[in-house]
Amino acid sequence: MSEPPKQFSAQTFEQMLRETLAEYRQVIPYRSDLLFTEFLPRGYTMTTLSCVPDEHFHRVLFIKSVLGMFITLLDDFADNPELRNKELLNKLYRVPFDDEFIKPESCTETERKICDLALSLRSKMRSSIRFLPNFLSYYDVFKFDFEQVMRANQYSELMTDYPHIINPAECVQFGPYNMGMVLAGMIDLMSCPNRSNPLGILRQAFIIGQRHARLSNVITTMGRERSERDCTNEIIGLSRYYGSSIEQQCELAQGEMSQLIRELEQINTTQFDMRLYVRGLQDLHSLHSSLIGTI
Repeated sequence: MSEPPKQFSAQTFEQMLRETLAEYRQVIPYRSDLLFTEFLPRGYTMTTLSCVPDEHFHRVLFIKSVLGMFITLLDDFADNPELRNKELLNKLYRVPFDDEFIKPESCTETERKICDLALSLRSKMRSSIRFLPNFLSYYDVFKFDFEQVMRANQYSELMTDYPHIINPAECVQFGPYNMGMVLAGMIDLMSCPNRSNPLGILRQAFIIGQRHARLSNVITTMGRERSERDCTNEIIGLSRYYGSSIEQQCELAQGEMSQLIRELEQINTTQFDMRLYVRGLQDLHSLHSSLIGTI
């Protein structure tokens, strides 16, 4: 099914996700299937805004799941020393918005397949997102947020190449965009016919939620990343920066997560149910924790 239908049911979502994962697996054999079949769909379901209309829910979920696959594809070539590929990443960074992108002749056969996969993921996102009623209204913001995801991946590259560059300010500024939560929030808003709050208020909530999700991620994936010699994990990097223990940094991160929840609870919005969004973030952390060692 190459072109998403206008009506996007739960069955359509499941079929298209299976097809996309099969295509992904032909090129990328590593990473647990649970990341793509459990964590991404369930995590995005938990944090989808309550204002998303039922008629668009599964389309929105598919777009965000494919987005998660695209982010994962970039991430592995930035922070896993076994897969690190700067030249390939420089090509992949062009994929989201460069309609003239042509695979360079210098690509290896494997790199060509990876570029083809990235272009296919882009096509799936584009062909689905155009059905959302406010896609064009928020396109410029969406593009800006996607560029921040690329920037976060570039910062991961720097941390891999220069491990001692890591510092708390840049961890907060760049790291969270690797989660794609602000992008996900904007995709949700694209599906909503009306907006009842200033966009700045809503994006403030997405940014806080994204930081919470990032801290959950670095806490729960720390074991895998240490085994992969991935030096971009914030907990590990900041323990080196401060000369503190891993346990101390975990406690600080958990304290920050609690503070972020309190900040979200203070935001007054009628666009979506903030209580459900907060609960979704907490459930996402529980999901992260339940999958320790598998994703």
